[in-house]
Amino acid sequence: MSHELRTPLAVLQGEVEALIDGIRVRDVAAMQSLREELLRIAALVQDLHLLSLADLHALPCDFQEGDAWGCVLKVAQRFELRAQQAGIRFECHRPDPMPLNVVWDFQRMAQVLGNLIDNSLNYTHAPGATHIRMQASGEQVQITVEDSAPGVRDEDLSKLTDPLYRAQLDRARPVGGGQSGSGLGLSIVQVLVQAHGGHVGVS
Repeated sequence: MSHELRTPLAVLQGEVEALIDGIRVRDVAAMQSLREELLRIAALVQDLHLLSLADLHALPCDFQEGDAWGCVLKVAQRFELRAQQAGIRFECHRPDPMPLNVVWDFQRMAQVLGNLIDNSLNYTHAPGATHIRMQASGEQVQITVEDSAPGVRDEDLSKLTDPLYRAQLDRARPVGGGQSGSGLGLSIVQVLVQAHGGHVGVS
């Protein structure tokens, strides 16, 4: 984690020193750049805090009854433009027009879906595709986020939800135009799904 924090802090320090020394103009663009680095650090710290709470089994969830499809579609809509701009076909398949009533912490599950879709778009080559499917199975709901090439090596699959782990080779760097994350996104997916009594599978 110290390695993850070191990079944005070094960038922030360099930009502040350049402003102090007069090397860089103190304008809106400079302030915006500083703000982006601060937001990146804040997000990283927030992710670490969430994982720490999960380790302590103190992760707060506000469970309420509602429509799972409504949650999935709302999150998916946030990524439609980004997928289009990246040249990736983005589909959310809904086989049943009826609401699918569940008891979720909808804010937490929106974070799960957002992390999964963000990860998928980051590591999918254009022209490619990302598909979201959801179906009820007994008392549980199965959500699948599937994308096209490049794939993940078999030896990486079991480690994808480990904190800070990044698969090697073709998926080592984001390619879909999104912001590079903290390396904690899929770890957070796992702890939030487990808090809902579910499990995460990677294939």
